[in-house]
Amino acid sequence: MVRFAKALAANTDLASAQAFIYPSSNLNFACLISGLGDDVFSQIRQSAYELESKFFEMDADISSRLEQVLKFLNEQLKNVENLEILLICWQENVLYIKSQGLHQAYLYRDGNLTNLTSDSQSQLLSGHLQVGDKLMLLSNSLERLLNNEQLQAGETIDGLIGKNIEEFEEEVNELSSVDNSQALAGVLIDYHSDLQGVNEKSINVNTLKSPSRFKFKLQSLVSLFEFVPKLKFLPKKRKIQIITGVSLILILVIGAFFLNFNRSSNKITSSSISGDNYSNHLQKARDNFSLAKSLQESDGNKAKEALLLAKQSIAEALKLKPNEAEALGLQNEIKSSEASILKIYQLDTLTNFLDLNLVKKDFSARKMSQSLGKILLLDEDRKTLISFDLKQKNNQILAGETQLGDAKYAALNGDFAFIYSKDKGILRLDTLKQKTTQVVKPDSDWGNIIDIYGFAGNIYLLDNLKNQIWKYLPTESSYSGKRAYLNEETKVDFADVKRFHIDQSIWVLKNSEVLKFIQGALDNFSIEGVSSPLGVIDNFFTSEKSDNLYFLDKNLGRIIVLDKKGQTQAEYMGEKLKEIEDFIVDEEDKKVYLLQQGKITTFDLK
Repeated sequence: MVRFAKALAANTDLASAQAFIYPSSNLNFACLISGLGDDVFSQIRQSAYELESKFFEMDADISSRLEQVLKFLNEQLKNVENLEILLICWQENVLYIKSQGLHQAYLYRDGNLTNLTSDSQSQLLSGHLQVGDKLMLLSNSLERLLNNEQLQAGETIDGLIGKNIEEFEEEVNELSSVDNSQALAGVLIDYHSDLQGVNEKSINVNTLKSPSRFKFKLQSLVSLFEFVPKLKFLPKKRKIQIITGVSLILILVIGAFFLNFNRSSNKITSSSISGDNYSNHLQKARDNFSLAKSLQESDGNKAKEALLLAKQSIAEALKLKPNEAEALGLQNEIKSSEASILKIYQLDTLTNFLDLNLVKKDFSARKMSQSLGKILLLDEDRKTLISFDLKQKNNQILAGETQLGDAKYAALNGDFAFIYSKDKGILRLDTLKQKTTQVVKPDSDWGNIIDIYGFAGNIYLLDNLKNQIWKYLPTESSYSGKRAYLNEETKVDFADVKRFHIDQSIWVLKNSEVLKFIQGALDNFSIEGVSSPLGVIDNFFTSEKSDNLYFLDKNLGRIIVLDKKGQTQAEYMGEKLKEIEDFIVDEEDKKVYLLQQGKITTFDLK
């Protein structure tokens, strides 16, 4: 049998050295890969997962497989700097080694240590393993650390290869604590065989099955044949009787032997395959689980993919061995870490921030607008506009019905509030001077205005009847006439849009999607990685100072955080979110402010 262990330490997103082992019933494959660059840890790990199927499904001899694998890794990791690769494969007791770079392979045999790769840059090596051999693969960084006497690491190559399999990973981690400036990786392989007392050099690896039983049967048959020449001294009739008897015995012995051998072989093969498959699934689950945990901060989408693969692999392992404690323990660990890896946070309570009834009795708003640390709220029924300073926690009433008329929507941009009023058109209110000015008169060309936004001094109206976004630019005295923001060739249906936000792009919310526009043209945008499918999106938020998009799904009581490429970053879950009307996000202070039944509540971003 072959026992092995792997270890890696001090990996970062910029420098990585990793070890991978892929065992199977009679063909085993392992590799060390290291390099430098942005997100190199994830790049190497992703390539390594594709490597397994590529190696084992390839229809070629071992040397050709290793050549193709090396070529594949160089193509996949072409952007990785200082890429170094060491590949080994052993089939029964035959070993193959292929290297690129300075990673080293050492053989420990009969008390002697041999470097197998010191003079073998890019050459294919092959040889035979013997009972009791140990093979150790070291990343270039780990070998240098072991050879650096000035660091006084307390360990040598001879000492490390002499460790038990169970101690190997712990020893490498201790070495890393001496100098954690470089990523380290290693593999220790302990080669044992059931062929005790058999001459290894005479073994044909293609017939290495149940050797002791086979040897005994064969010797019995030879003894029978050795007896036949002695029959020449017997009478002819007696000879015939004996030869006939011996022939029958031979037929029975051979038949019994092959029947027993096939049963034993099938039993051994079945047991071996079952054990190997269990080990493979368990190892895949461990590797994918480790990958998911390592990626949860840097690449949430890949972390989710790795977690899903880990769950699938552990399920397959438990199908083969349902009561295996090691697999059950790993399954429980995966379950307990799932929410953390997927960044799903439960909101048991929300913190009260402001009771709007204290600002003005029975004040009620359905939307909020944010700019420069202030919130703007409009009560459409009572025609009252107020602002609230988030840091100083003071509020002021900016205008009433006399100034606002039949006001429907309001937006804050710097020190100015912009208001859409059905009877007064577009109003601009100086929040410092509390002076209101009509800047655009009501326009008969407007269809049905459902939202207003101020950005970089410009005013934007969302018209869901004319399927257009109207844009107004500031002039020396007031504002320009309306301009169509969407290009003539941009054809969209705004019939069910709800609201919009602007950073440098314009984001428009429909029932179950968000449309992204750049310079008047529709741009591609899709949502990926959500834990459960989105139905209706009730509201959303983004801003020029926000790195992310935030979607409110009231049906499931959650706020979903996505980056502006559509990749899910986190989810916040809570029953109270089903009651939210609108919300804003202050990423700088890591706060979310929620408008809910006449009050503002808040929770912290993780």
